[in-house]
Amino acid sequence: MNKTTIILTSLLLTSCHAVNPPQAPQYDRYAKQIVFRADPENHHNTKDHGAVAMYVHETPFVFYNPAWFSSMPEEAQTFFFQHEVAHFRLKHLDSYASASVKQRMRFEMQADCHSMLYLQNRLQYAPAQFERIYDHASFHIEEERAKNLLNCLTLK
Repeated sequence: MNKTTIILTSLLLTSCHAVNPPQAPQYDRYAKQIVFRADPENHHNTKDHGAVAMYVHETPFVFYNPAWFSSMPEEAQTFFFQHEVAHFRLKHLDSYASASVKQRMRFEMQADCHSMLYLQNRLQYAPAQFERIYDHASFHIEEERAKNLLNCLTLK
């Protein structure tokens, strides 16, 4: 079996996961509770990106595509949800719309690292869980970001 066949088979086998947004309340940098809302109709452009963080009438929301999230194991779901939370906590939304492509990539990589460190320090993820996150995320994010993921954990 070649690598592509193995990957496609594993994705097929994992395509029936329940979507698990964070159960514990999550807060932005201003202590406002973040609302997680499924967006199956793609009203908030979640189809290609999986999820998007935004303020709606000063309330922080993470809108997510349940079909996109259901294709991945719980560890990867948690990584991507915490990535969106990181955009709030790191105040990326204040300047994301006007940011250059290079700056947006920097924001994405910062949110990736924030998420990885949260999983390591708060949720005590094991190395095997980080490997599953990397294996899945590397199909959904830019190569530069994927290469940086595991480097985030060496910051301790």
